[in-house]
Amino acid sequence: MNNPIETINDVILSKEEISKLSDNITAGVRAGIEDPTNVIVRIEFLKKALEAAKKALLEEAIDELDKYGKEGATINGVKIRTKEAGVKYDYSNCEIWNELNEEFKKVQQDRKDLEARLKTVKGTEQILIPDGEIVDLVQPIKTSSTTVEFTFPK
Repeated sequence: MNNPIETINDVILSKEEISKLSDNITAGVRAGIEDPTNVIVRIEFLKKALEAAKKALLEEAIDELDKYGKEGATINGVKIRTKEAGVKYDYSNCEIWNELNEEFKKVQQDRKDLEARLKTVKGTEQILIPDGEIVDLVQPIKTSSTTVEFTFPK
């Protein structure tokens, strides 16, 4: 199998070229020459392979970019640099935060329970809440979108 990365060795890497490559990939389908399901399966295959390759090379790329400092480098016209991402904070050492977090968890659970109950409502139902008030439960509006699921053999 040929290395698909080699097919873009002579391409100027730009947003315009991404668009052109995308158009080239979809042209056969648009022209009625290729089956869209066949093309989308191959796209997903390449996407998975490229994601795995990127993940495998990421640490080595970061090490290489460290040589260029904060400004990074320009590789084949593309500006590339490292940056901090996914910064997380642990607030659990603060008592006030822990108290608020416990209240939040209870409210989250109450909301989750209500949402589960609302999914069973057909139309409108009335219920009596603990403070003695009668409230309307209204059937939620369900929305979804259709996508394609891929299952590759081993």
